[in-house]
Amino acid sequence: MTFRNFAPAAVLALHAGAGFLAAALLFSLEPLVGKLLLPRLGGAPAVWNTCLLFFQAMLLAGYAYAHFGVRRLGVRRHARVHVVLVALSLAALPPALGAGEPPVESSPVGWLLLQLLRAIGLPFLVISATAPLVQKWFSASEHPGARDPYFLYAASNLGSLAGLLLYPLVLEPLLGLRMQARLWSLAYVAFAAVIALLALRARLPAADAAAGAAAAAGGGATRRGESVPARAALRWTMLAALPSALLLTVTGYVTTDVAPMPLLWLLPLGLYLLTFVVAFGARQPPGVPALRAAQPALAVLLSAAILAGFNPLWMVLVHLAVLGATAYLAHARLAAERPPPAQLTAFYVWLSVGGTLGGVFGVMLAPLLLMPELEYTLLLLAGVLLTTGERTTGPLTVRLAALLIGALGAGALLAGMAGHPALGVAALVLLLVGLGRRQMVTPGGITFMAVVVVGGVAASGSSGVVARSRNFFGTLRVREYADRRELLHGRTVHGVQLTAAGQEETPTAYYGRAGPLGDVFGLLPAEPVGIRVGVVGLGVGTTTCYARPGEAWDLFEIDPAVVALARDAALFTFLARCAPNVATIIGDGRRSLAGLPEARYDLLVLDAFSSDAIPVHLLTLEAFQLFLERLQPDGVLAVHISNKYLDLAPVLGANAVRLGLHGRLRADNAAADRTRSSSVWAVLARPAGRLARLDATPGWRVLTAEARFRGWTDDHASLLPVLRAFR
Repeated sequence: MTFRNFAPAAVLALHAGAGFLAAALLFSLEPLVGKLLLPRLGGAPAVWNTCLLFFQAMLLAGYAYAHFGVRRLGVRRHARVHVVLVALSLAALPPALGAGEPPVESSPVGWLLLQLLRAIGLPFLVISATAPLVQKWFSASEHPGARDPYFLYAASNLGSLAGLLLYPLVLEPLLGLRMQARLWSLAYVAFAAVIALLALRARLPAADAAAGAAAAAGGGATRRGESVPARAALRWTMLAALPSALLLTVTGYVTTDVAPMPLLWLLPLGLYLLTFVVAFGARQPPGVPALRAAQPALAVLLSAAILAGFNPLWMVLVHLAVLGATAYLAHARLAAERPPPAQLTAFYVWLSVGGTLGGVFGVMLAPLLLMPELEYTLLLLAGVLLTTGERTTGPLTVRLAALLIGALGAGALLAGMAGHPALGVAALVLLLVGLGRRQMVTPGGITFMAVVVVGGVAASGSSGVVARSRNFFGTLRVREYADRRELLHGRTVHGVQLTAAGQEETPTAYYGRAGPLGDVFGLLPAEPVGIRVGVVGLGVGTTTCYARPGEAWDLFEIDPAVVALARDAALFTFLARCAPNVATIIGDGRRSLAGLPEARYDLLVLDAFSSDAIPVHLLTLEAFQLFLERLQPDGVLAVHISNKYLDLAPVLGANAVRLGLHGRLRADNAAADRTRSSSVWAVLARPAGRLARLDATPGWRVLTAEARFRGWTDDHASLLPVLRAFR
């Protein structure tokens, strides 16, 4: 059976629909699985980036399976084998993760990749192979567009974008995780039926049949038309690797240093997918020449801003614009170099090799070798090289002038960063004027960026940073000033210690004695003997300055690097001075508490942050049930909920109502106190009178629930209702 009895429109609709549905399933599964992982690994951007690496690796596996399967078995026999694989994949539904525990002393990347492989490996492989297979099958049809089936790749990426947007806007707000998994499984069954129909109707393309007959006549087994020149394969790989690596870097940087919101994980990925749609579409969009001319200057300006630490909120748009421009220009070159249908599956294999290599660089190599600013700037430099490399650079005199302009501009910019702003402005003017000539873009821009990178890295050692660390959970820096040291995760301060004599044990930042936490510790009995305190989130150990002789303290911290910095007496001395014998438990706070005896603590403090974001799994109803089990009957639970972008008070209010708790809330504006930072804290307890002292303290109010807000559970938690922008 073939498509001879199908109308051309029906043939196109079936193939485009299969690719669209497969991609939509792929990119709605990704955030679903990411949320399933949060209770085990928290909300670090590296969790999402590692998931992206897995998705890219499985995409490579799917493309390789399609390429070598068709090459070895031929289109028709491989199509029937594929039907069997699709049927086997149905046994893996619905998607669910196993019960394993991540390692606490080493990177959990390997563990996470293995968990993903076990849970969704086979369905993901089937979906990943769909794009090249559907295009190969379409090229065998008699449709007028069969000679150039690559436009179906645009339809596939449009499905990816649809699935990605559908999840946060529709599925997550309306459905719990279990219902999401069931609905996804039903959609997968429908997809399996469509793909089986296409596979059973697939036939050998005429071009492949002719090549196969010729090979058979000559006694050969390989069709020469499918071989790809090594230089072309390398170029395709590099053009695919760059946007992939840049995607991960922009995602991590934006969601840590600029706007620490997990919801922003999806924006760079959505933009990345959109560049595929536009690049492989039927027509080139207007304005591409202007984009080609502007991209080097945009990349140069962004690299300067990154090295200068200039990251206001509106810079999110600049980061996304540079990512979109660079990714589109790379993908447009790939689309322009697409080979004939005989090499279609090989083309996608090399694209996927590049995507996977970019993911390996961003997830495994860069955190070990580079700090984020250098990683980001080097990728921007590579973007200028790859996307402008085909242009002529003009006569030798013009190239030399461009090199000089780039070097002078970079030197002036570095001088501006060192405290001479007039030179910095002059650098930008010189750069933009000098790069106005098209033939000067590549040498001038590259020289500028190279000098900025080298100078920026050299200058970073004298910028007040006395220690730094980067691992799976993010980048940490210790910055020293004349009167204090600060621990920063991205741009968010996670602890401050005063260094003047006699002030080393003063609680600072969000933990000042005149702030909410000082009031909370005032709720403890005057006699400290037998009192137990638990703190989830270490920071630099500031809370231990509230410890009294006779009390027992447990500190929970998921990031070993934070523990190492907090215990380094050359950097911070809170732990050494205030609680030298305190127990430090490394691991996710919720899972660590689950392994402890019940009715343990008189006070439990939740102060866990990934940059500026509180992990969602610590605020769900089930989490609070666990916390209550670990408290004494009259124990107190204090929760730090400061956040620029989320109003988390309704979440705690809903938990209080459902668990029969009494709650108080204080938003502390500490603008007049240079040792204290503004913060928002909530306090909950079972007995009504346990919080009476707070009612007599200025600033505290009753924590209330919102009638329309459902609260969060492990099965259902959406950020949209608590976004400050929507309230």
